Order: sequence, then structure tokens, then C-alpha cells
Amino acid sequence: LANFIDNRYNDIWGIEHNGVEYAVIGSCNGTHFIDIDNPNGPTEVAFAEGAHIGTQIIHRDFHGYQNYIYAVADEGNGSTLQIIDFSDLPNSVEIVYDSNEFFVTAHNIFIDEENARLYTTSGVHVLDLTDPENPELIGFLANQGLSVPAYCHDVYAEDNILYINGGNAGLFIVDYNDVDNPVLLGSMTDYPQSG
Repeated sequence: LANFIDNRYNDIWGIEHNGVEYAVIGSCNGTHFIDIDNPNGPTEVAFAEGAHIGTQIIHRDFHGYQNYIYAVADEGNGSTLQIIDFSDLPNSVEIVYDSNEFFVTAHNIFIDEENARLYTTSGVHVLDLTDPENPELIGFLANQGLSVPAYCHDVYAEDNILYINGGNAGLFIVDYNDVDNPVLLGSMTDYPQSG
């Protein structure tokens, strides 16, 4: 299935499981797990259907943590955060969490693995992944009074410091060590070729 801008696939992530390398690729239909151990003959070995599928899905995003892939989509009223257990690859994968409890769509996600935190670009939700199959909302930057755009293009986190690409709004750096009291460390909102 191709989306309305004629793309069939969108994002990619890489994992290794039991010594085998896999590409995790998004499409209009969901999440594909492709054995790439033989680069001359990649083989799809598993598939997880997206919560929302169809030609309006342009962008999915993924991040791996432990034996799970966390998957989101940037479009679709029925989209969700999906957590996909890949511990049985190459035989199968299993969606162990599929919910829009915290958000419906997100353009991008990032997991700070050392601190077991997932960050989204939709209002910058912060989820605790201490229990990887049962995320817990511990922060929502859009409600915490900082001058950071509600919708962001991309996020990166390390040592509880969050780097936010706010698209045309600029770059924002937030200290998230205290989830109840994040601190805006700095921003760059006016620069050549912004966005």
C-alpha cells in the first residue's frame, strides 16, 4: 500500500537478537521485521499491524529498548503507542501494549535507555519504562510552563537532558532530572535557515 505521497515505507530502526541483525521498517500498514543477516537476501520474518493503517499514514517512528520495539505514527485518529515484544524472533513478534492513553500521534520518539525514559514529540510526554510493557506517564512538558513548542519535530535525550528540535520554533534544551520541575537550560530560536 502506498500513501498519498506515493511512499510505501517510511522509518527504519536496527536491532540484534540472538546474534541476528534485523531491520525494523514502517509502512502504511504497520511494522515489518526483516532479517538482514544476509545483506544480499533480506527476508521479512514478522509483521505487527499498526493500530491505524491506510494511505494517510506517512510517517512511523521506532526505538528499541530491551526486547521491545516502541512504535508510533504521526497520522491517524486511531493511532497509538505500540510496544512490540520481539523476543521470539525469527518466529514471531507480539504486540503487548497498544494504547492512546497518553497520546494519539507522535512524529518521533527517543528512549534514554540508561534512565528507562521514553520521550515523544507530541507535547513532549515523558514515560517511565521501568516496567517495559507498562509505561507510566511521569511528565508532560506542554503543561509545565516552559517556552517550548507543543509539537516538536525530533527529540534526543542523554543523562535526563532533553534536546528538542522544535522545527521552525528552534532548538530547546531542557534538564529533566526532576520530572516535576524541568528547567529550560537554553534555546536558539533566531538563526539563519531556521527550521
